[in-house]
Amino acid sequence: MASYKDKIGIIGLGKLGLPMLSAFIKQNFNPIGFDIDPKLIQLLKSKKNPYQEPGIQNIIDNDNSWSQRFYDDLPIFISKVDTIFLIEPTPTKNNIFDKIYIENI
Repeated sequence: MASYKDKIGIIGLGKLGLPMLSAFIKQNFNPIGFDIDPKLIQLLKSKKNPYQEPGIQNIIDNDNSWSQRFYDDLPIFISKVDTIFLIEPTPTKNNIFDKIYIENI
């Protein structure tokens, strides 16, 4: 279990990963996030909310460290964290999970 001293990292800042990162901030953790999409990273660094998720904009507006939380360089990201949560899409087709995103990391 992560503690307040752990440096938490979240890989995958989509519709699940970004709210998870925001929830950690709200609980006084200091998480950082990684995503393979450099456009998403730049959008987040510019304090823009790409999702219609309640509460995230308030966290963005009140977090002085928001712009420094995001990385698109995996080795640098990994060097900065103790605990990693991997939140990747798992689309399904015919009730079978597609693992292509996980296999391509």
